[in-house]
Amino acid sequence: WVSVDLGSAEGPATIYSFTHEKDIAVDILINNAGFGIANEFLETSPENLQGMVQVNIASLIALTHLYLQGMHERQVGQIILVGSVNAFMPVPHFAVYSATKAFVKSFGEALALECRGSGVRVSTLHPGGTSTEFIDVAEMKLERFMETALMSPKRVARIGLSAAHSGAISTVTGFLNKLTVFFLWLTPQFLVRLGAKALFSRLH
Repeated sequence: WVSVDLGSAEGPATIYSFTHEKDIAVDILINNAGFGIANEFLETSPENLQGMVQVNIASLIALTHLYLQGMHERQVGQIILVGSVNAFMPVPHFAVYSATKAFVKSFGEALALECRGSGVRVSTLHPGGTSTEFIDVAEMKLERFMETALMSPKRVARIGLSAAHSGAISTVTGFLNKLTVFFLWLTPQFLVRLGAKALFSRLH
């Protein structure tokens, strides 16, 4: 195995070199690495802001590009990109993270159509709150009812893999998250922004 910091520009190439030198043909790539900081934009360090863009976008693009070439040549492969429910709305106090996940959503859905007929399938998974160290890293302060509603990583993984293998392009995990996204589509954007600001201002 190999341990790499995807917050560095060299990270993806290091992973690829490792699998290439070991003659490992990667047929399933899960781009799951990511982190967020729940804070005002101006109060967040430039290092953390750039780190989010590097890990959530730049490294994701690099890994996808590196491994997609081999998948195309073999005419088989599966790429799963992990987005977020935040991808469906601009979120004050979580602005850069949400923007990176909106990128993942757009990129993943577009790439899925580019790869159609090639033998490679691309699927984007959008979880909501999940019981991982993400919350601690993001320095979020959750209400008790929010903590009890967190989904387990195992359940998120099962939903994502099942959806990807069935050919889904974009999947939101869990009934409540699906319901949230549905109402986001129906709600005027100015109300979505105000609602997101009111909620996330309480979480940091």
